[in-house]
Amino acid sequence: MEAFTEFYNVYKSDLLKERLTEMLFLIRDVITTEKGYLQLFFDEKWEPISFRNSPKDIREKNYGLDHVSFGHDYETAFLMLEASHVLKLDNDIKTLQVAKKMVDHAIENGWDENNGGFYDEGYYFENDGKCKIIKNTKTWWAQAEALNIYLTMSQIFPQEKKYLEIFFKEWEYVKNYLIDHENGDWYWGGIDREPFNKTEPKGKIWKGTYHNGRSLMNCISILADNKYSLNNISEGFKRKKIETNNFINHWKKVVEKL
Repeated sequence: MEAFTEFYNVYKSDLLKERLTEMLFLIRDVITTEKGYLQLFFDEKWEPISFRNSPKDIREKNYGLDHVSFGHDYETAFLMLEASHVLKLDNDIKTLQVAKKMVDHAIENGWDENNGGFYDEGYYFENDGKCKIIKNTKTWWAQAEALNIYLTMSQIFPQEKKYLEIFFKEWEYVKNYLIDHENGDWYWGGIDREPFNKTEPKGKIWKGTYHNGRSLMNCISILADNKYSLNNISEGFKRKKIETNNFINHWKKVVEKL
């Protein structure tokens, strides 16, 4: 969906629009659960794969198939909002409602109230039970995506102060436990949970810097003073600021329909 969204920005193909719309609805209506998190794997009939009710040893061997990945949840919430906006789906209340449920679920179940930051994985051991943390590390990309979505949600729902509060707390976490202020770049994971990351290689096969790059650029664009003269900034940033304002204003109008 993310790739199709970016592609559709520059190539307005009817077939691409159809496929992107299908992808958005599939993720929103099938892959996302009623609780507000992504089911990760399905069979050929789109039935979710889960070992929740299996014996403990089997369940523990298969956590990778049916756990809750908070970072993927709120990243996907943002990507759904982007896809809907690019598709020009007017008054897309359902996508906004599902995205909001996803970011709220992460706050309620994956946020570390002591040090800040979002944990990597949770698990529902019972269908109606509370989500329990099964992996309390805090990978760098998930913290980057949190900055982006929670600042975005603070603009769309300014009356709900929790989003801006989470953004500021998350930024403090990133500064304290993820950014290497001496050598540059971000550690693989928060050193509050994994202090050994201070001496681990920062560049690995999955270290895609588009996560923190996109997040920080989006945050700068949102936080830049709207009253600042657009004549005093680069053409690239001017376009980015206008695009960001249009995106936020679009979803604020949808909020009025709720």
